[in-house]
Amino acid sequence: MERRSQRAVILARGASRRMGFPKGLARRPGQASCFLQIILDLYARFGVRSLVICGGDAADAYHPILEHCSVADGVVAGGGGDTARTLGWALDALPQDVRTVWAHPVDVPDVESATLALLEQEAAGSAEVVRPAFDGQPGHPVVLPRGALERIDGMLGGTGRGEGLRARSDSMGAVLAELVQAGRMDPLRWVPVTDPGVTRDYDEREELHGPAE
Repeated sequence: MERRSQRAVILARGASRRMGFPKGLARRPGQASCFLQIILDLYARFGVRSLVICGGDAADAYHPILEHCSVADGVVAGGGGDTARTLGWALDALPQDVRTVWAHPVDVPDVESATLALLEQEAAGSAEVVRPAFDGQPGHPVVLPRGALERIDGMLGGTGRGEGLRARSDSMGAVLAELVQAGRMDPLRWVPVTDPGVTRDYDEREELHGPAE
C-alpha cells in the first residue's frame, strides 16, 4: 500500500572525492546493487516514494537509476553542503500533499524495513522530529513532519519554500539544537532500535567497490 503523504528524501549531496565516484553508486563487495538502489528498494517495499537530492555533479550519474524506478520522483540537482541546506532543496521540490519526510543519507544502506515501521509508528500524529538510536548512538533515517520542516525554515528566514534552510551554513543538528534551546521547537524524540544499520555508514574507499561496469 502506497503511503502517499510520505517521501524518502535521499541525501546524496556530497561530491565523494575520496571515493572517486558519487557515493550512491558504491557497492559492498559481493553485491550487485549500489547504495542508491538499495535505499530506493527499501522504501519501495515500504510503500514510500523517494526523492534524491544531490550536488549538481552527481545528477547525471544518478538519473539512469531513477529512470527505471517507478516509485521515485527523480533527482533534484543543486542540493549540497550540509543537511539543512539539502532539506531546503527538498522542501522546494516536495508536493504539497507530502506531510512526512524521511531524511536518509545515501551512505546508510543497511537499515531494516522493521525499523521504518517502528519509526513510522512513533512519528504518527506527532509534531516532533523522530530519530533512531542504536546502542546510544544517533542514527538515520530522521523522520520530520513537513510542518516542523516549514516552521524551521520560516524561523531561519525562509518563506516556507526552503530559502532559510538553504542559507544556513551549519549542520541540521545544530539548527535543531538551537531552536530547541530557544523554546521554538520540541526536543527530538529518540527511538531506541535493535538495528545496527541505522548507525552504519561507509566512508572508506577500501571497503567498497565502484560502479558496476
